[in-house]
Amino acid sequence: MFTVASLWIPFTIIAALGQVARNAMQRSLTGPLGTWGATNIRFLFGFPFSIIFFALVVAVTGDGGLVDLRFEVVDPGRASAVHDPATPPAVVDEESGLVVHELFMNHSHTGPYKAGVTYYLVFNNPGNWVRRGAQVTVLLGNAQVEHVRVV
Repeated sequence: MFTVASLWIPFTIIAALGQVARNAMQRSLTGPLGTWGATNIRFLFGFPFSIIFFALVVAVTGDGGLVDLRFEVVDPGRASAVHDPATPPAVVDEESGLVVHELFMNHSHTGPYKAGVTYYLVFNNPGNWVRRGAQVTVLLGNAQVEHVRVV
């Protein structure tokens, strides 16, 4: 089954093919255009791909593909419970009861937390379960925060 987390595979293949093509074209351009001219061509060649990638990211997140959860650590000692396997982080839609808990690309913070620093978790949101304006319950470690409005 295709998931947002598996997008890295086709993008890596496309990037590798693009690098090969760019290197082949840039090698033949260095002589007539010089180093600066060939470098500018390199950036111009990559520009359309960056626009396509940006549009895809906007489409995926705009379609409810991801939920971005940000939190500020007040007590670093207690914050380490966020990544306790017994209490994984999750977002629960209060109206439907659906739980979003799969982290995008299995990303999670490593290392000690620091007080006053804002951290984030990005969850896959298949089927646009959690929508803008919905009320959710956020589960982070042993903490449970209810009635959080999604913006």
